[in-house]
Amino acid sequence: MVQRMSTKELFAESILELVRTTPLQKITVGAIASNCGMTSRSFYNHFLDKYDLVNWIFINQVEQAYAQLGSTLTWKELLIHLIHIMEERKSFYKSVLVDFSVETNFKTKVIERSTDLLLAYITDTHADIENLAELTFQVGTYFYGMMGMMELQLHKDKPMDVDQIADYFTLAMPEILRSYLD
Repeated sequence: MVQRMSTKELFAESILELVRTTPLQKITVGAIASNCGMTSRSFYNHFLDKYDLVNWIFINQVEQAYAQLGSTLTWKELLIHLIHIMEERKSFYKSVLVDFSVETNFKTKVIERSTDLLLAYITDTHADIENLAELTFQVGTYFYGMMGMMELQLHKDKPMDVDQIADYFTLAMPEILRSYLD
């Protein structure tokens, strides 16, 4: 059965197409809207700005993957899935990671949402959390490190194999976190 795209998905596909030829900083909301046959007004009904759309694209995929954690995906499989997403849209994510403004910073938004999702998974599946503050700090540190390394990989002409990256990320996992995900 043919599945129709939502309005948000149309805007997402539009910006993904535009960023192949134009740096993100030069893409306007008007260009995103007209590229998919929509209006700027319609865009603003769904997103605050182009950075809100950019964050929605990846966070939507992150949330879908986390929904499968523990049931159909292991931690390593989830990492491989997310790394594949970034590799498949390499030019998009390279362009996105150039933005350093704190308010719209893609890395910060992804890390915050990923931390929230993982902590929710852990608290839902484990009643015996001894030190939530330490766990939260360790999870945040772990995600900042992984995001930094993914950014380096995206800029390499010959990045490491996805499975190797996931293996290294798994090895780098803090002990306190490992006890909840193994």
